[in-house]
Amino acid sequence: MFIGSLALDLLPRDVHSLKAKHSQDVLDSCGRLLAGKPEAEVLSVRRQLFGSEDDKERTGRG
Repeated sequence: MFIGSLALDLLPRDVHSLKAKHSQDVLDSCGRLLAGKPEAEVLSVRRQLFGSEDDKERTGRG
């Protein structure tokens, strides 16, 4: 038995016009695409969404 893991950092192309909801929709669509593959069973999905304010907090700049 093999277990694979995949993590993606996704940057939408038009980030200024996308709100958090539209970004979540894109991530959900990616998850559904993978879940629909008959050759694999999705064991878990973890979704994180970071905004520009999150970057300032991590770097200490603000």
